[in-house]
Amino acid sequence: MSERKELDHAETVARRKLPDMPADWRPYKFEAVGEFPNASTLMTFAACRMKTLRSGPNKGKERREWYGPSRQAIVTPEERDAEQRRYEKETGRCGSCDGTREEWAGWSVMEGNRYRPCTRCGATGNAL
Repeated sequence: MSERKELDHAETVARRKLPDMPADWRPYKFEAVGEFPNASTLMTFAACRMKTLRSGPNKGKERREWYGPSRQAIVTPEERDAEQRRYEKETGRCGSCDGTREEWAGWSVMEGNRYRPCTRCGATGNAL
C-alpha cells in the first residue's frame, strides 16, 4: 500500500497553540503526560531536513535530521476529540480515516504500515 499522510488531530491542535512556529517544522517526540486513559500528549517540534547517508550498510538512503531549537505543546484528549468533531463537521468526512474507508492498524518490519476497514464510520468514509 502506498504511503499516505495520516490525520493527526493532536498535531493540528498543537500547531494552533504555537501560531508563530514555522510551518515546515515537524513533530519528532511524543510523550504521555498523566495517567492512562486520560493522558495528555506532549509534542515536541523542530526543523527537519533529509540527509543522504554517505557510508555504512544504508549508504545512499535518506533519513530525517532534526536541528535547531524546538517548541513544545501539550494536547489533552478533550482538545483532540473536539478537533476531530470540528474536522468532521467542516469536511463531512470521517475524522479517523479521512474518507479513505481504512484506518491505520499497526506497523511491522516485514509489512510496514497495515490498514483495516475503518471501525468509526463502518468503512463508509462519511462523518458520523
